[in-house]
Amino acid sequence: SNAASKYIALIEGVGFDTLNADLSGRFIDRYNAVNQTTNVYSNATVDKHGTAVAGIPGAIWNNAISAAGLGKNKLWLQVIRIGYNTTASGTFSTSSSYQAAAINRAMSLSTTAAISMSFGSTTYQAAFYNAIQSALTQGRSNKGIPVFASTGNSGLSSWTNYPASYGNVI
Repeated sequence: SNAASKYIALIEGVGFDTLNADLSGRFIDRYNAVNQTTNVYSNATVDKHGTAVAGIPGAIWNNAISAAGLGKNKLWLQVIRIGYNTTASGTFSTSSSYQAAAINRAMSLSTTAAISMSFGSTTYQAAFYNAIQSALTQGRSNKGIPVFASTGNSGLSSWTNYPASYGNVI
């Protein structure tokens, strides 16, 4: 990477296929918040959600493998796994402490330009909320890191879905 490079932190439950050819060399930081290691590899055999999520910004351009990432080879991936008890179909367990640790890890790199989360829960968790608010105000040397989250996972009928429903999350 070079000084102009930006990182995007991707927080995911199941993990990432770090051996995927279309993401080769794009991972700048790997963190497993569950066991504090760098092992973020996905054992999901059916659901490749984390890998697909990483490919949207990070897939290599012009390599004739798959789609081209939106980052045009200028975004590096900081991948953070928060799940345990993962299944082949992509379900997982997590906790607010793992989620808060993930946000704190994302904030630890001054070049993290955004945080993206693609998971959901109907449970409000104060520790997770507080970590997100810190990222929004104190990340990137107090400039703030924009935080993005999906909603509607698992076909939930509730409009309240965290982290997407936390204040100031896009």
